[in-house]
Amino acid sequence: MKAKDYFDKYESSFVENNCEHATKAARDLLIDMSEEVEKLYNARSGKTNSAFAGVIKEINQKWNAVGSLFEKKYGVSPLKRNGFIEFWKQKMPELVNIL
Repeated sequence: MKAKDYFDKYESSFVENNCEHATKAARDLLIDMSEEVEKLYNARSGKTNSAFAGVIKEINQKWNAVGSLFEKKYGVSPLKRNGFIEFWKQKMPELVNIL
């Protein structure tokens, strides 16, 4: 999925005045993008941590692009810049030196 597609899918949940919906939207976006990491890694026949890190960096760029779309439309983004990489660093500490 492209960044614009993610933006369109989650925009309304983030901009509602409901913290619970925004939190769920952020979690769902993170899950969707993480599933995309797995698909890309497998499609590229990745076998190393550095290959996995490369896919994470690629999807992180998409994460940042979604954030930029929010900034462009609303002046601020609900997504932390490079938050996708930060999540994966916590989930897999062995990637810290690669990412």
